[in-house]
Amino acid sequence: MMVQKLSADTNALTWFEIPVEDMQRARKFYETILDIKMETMSKDTPEEQTVFFQRKADTIMALSGILSGALVKSAQIKPGQDGPLIYLNASPVYPNSDR
Repeated sequence: MMVQKLSADTNALTWFEIPVEDMQRARKFYETILDIKMETMSKDTPEEQTVFFQRKADTIMALSGILSGALVKSAQIKPGQDGPLIYLNASPVYPNSDR
């Protein structure tokens, strides 16, 4: 599946990752203020954790044109220092690469 071309039915942003140090605290915060249930990635370790915001089942959200994201605990990205990681819908990239 390719990323859907940017249109009125898709978002310019397709995915975001919010770095956290305390996953339990961050998850409780976002679940409470947004009144949602978040989903934990099944391959988490104490050092690397990912908790997803709501998403459609059987859908690769970053490729769907629908904005979603995750909380991420990782040694590679830190809150404040690096900030959130934002993925843009840049499809199709190759036809515009000459510009």
